[in-house]
Amino acid sequence: MKRFLVLFLATFISLSSFAQERNSAVFVDLGSTIAGVMGGGFGIGFGYEQGIADNISLLVNASYIGFTIDGGILNHDTEFLGISAGLGVRYYPLNNPVNGWFFDVSGIYSYINIKHGDEAVSNLFEMRLLTGWKFVFPSGFFLEPGLRYTIVFGDIKMPAGAASVPSVGGLGLWLGLGIAF
Repeated sequence: MKRFLVLFLATFISLSSFAQERNSAVFVDLGSTIAGVMGGGFGIGFGYEQGIADNISLLVNASYIGFTIDGGILNHDTEFLGISAGLGVRYYPLNNPVNGWFFDVSGIYSYINIKHGDEAVSNLFEMRLLTGWKFVFPSGFFLEPGLRYTIVFGDIKMPAGAASVPSVGGLGLWLGLGIAF
């Protein structure tokens, strides 16, 4: 088992090293897609990353999540709409930008609209801390698993009687995929 783990890590690290000359990337945030689909609706998150100096890159990202929670025969449905946009800085301590292990700090603005008969609108600011590894393959395709911690400034406002919406803050997993160029 130990030999397998060492071989696995060596393969990913060596594949990542082929792409060190790349310093831009476009990616899809699979967390937004999963949240939308789990809610019975649609979600998409996407972003752009640009290396600006040795080991440092800037990020721009946006996401959309929309779904409806069925209220049953006696209750109104609860409609959820979330739109966010953010900016971030990413630091790669071991490699050039857009390749390998990273730390990320992002500020994100989120607009949340929840309808349940009445309508409640929330405007939130989030601070996201993320660490992960960007596995860049020779073709430029990459997979980016990570661990994030989100601090939310503000509360999600809920209309009276609406189904609860899960919290967006705290510890969570990150999974992105895209193309580095």
